[in-house]
Amino acid sequence: MEYSSLVLAFIGDSVFELKIREYFINSGLAKVKDLQQKCSSFASAQAHFNIMEYILEEDIFNEEELNVYKRGRNAKVNQRRKNFNPKFYHASTGFESVIGHLYVTKQEDRIDELILLILERFK
Repeated sequence: MEYSSLVLAFIGDSVFELKIREYFINSGLAKVKDLQQKCSSFASAQAHFNIMEYILEEDIFNEEELNVYKRGRNAKVNQRRKNFNPKFYHASTGFESVIGHLYVTKQEDRIDELILLILERFK
């Protein structure tokens, strides 16, 4: 089954958040307040924009992932949130699309690899 970029982003958002939460829980953080604070720093459109700047600068995505990112980034979104910055939001949608694509194509090892690279850079 083929999914739209926005559906992939919807899936990818959940998968990314779960993987980040698992990482910090497994790293020994035990207080929910600490977990929430640490995990939320990875959950914003601006955080995803920063992640994407790093990924693109370091040429981390393969060709397929880059194509999925570009389709997600260019998807038409109708949401207007408080403090909406289109540049951040589009980059975030593209990033989440990649994570969603990797998940639905059962490439969880690649998701884990990306998560570790991101955490090494931003934690």
